[in-house]
Amino acid sequence: SSAGEHGGLSPRFGETVHLLAAEPHETILRVAVLESDEENASVDAEEVAFDTVVLGRMRPGYRTLHLRSRRGTRIEMCHLFVHISHGNEPHKWPSASELREEVETRRSEAADLRKEISQLRRGSVTVWRQGSFEG
Repeated sequence: SSAGEHGGLSPRFGETVHLLAAEPHETILRVAVLESDEENASVDAEEVAFDTVVLGRMRPGYRTLHLRSRRGTRIEMCHLFVHISHGNEPHKWPSASELREEVETRRSEAADLRKEISQLRRGSVTVWRQGSFEG
């Protein structure tokens, strides 16, 4: 997200982050707060606080993440206020058998194209070129 104004004492980011996890109860979300100077924001960013949570254990609604120092100890009065909402994403990926079928179809098409190229190189196929047949 963007940097907070006025020294970051009471920043409001107003940004939304969407996460998609196939296994939310086995997915760990790590949130970090970085500090950097304005000139080299992406290069010299230093992590000043973080927290990690299991994504599937976060209840919907407003929550606070109690941030920790780099050593892992909780920082007094250092919280990140977040809003959590859960949703379902339809499963759009093909099954393994559908993938195998698609691969076999593509292999067959590639073999047919290789055979056609071989015939073209030998000149045994009639080809349409500039309005006339050659064969």
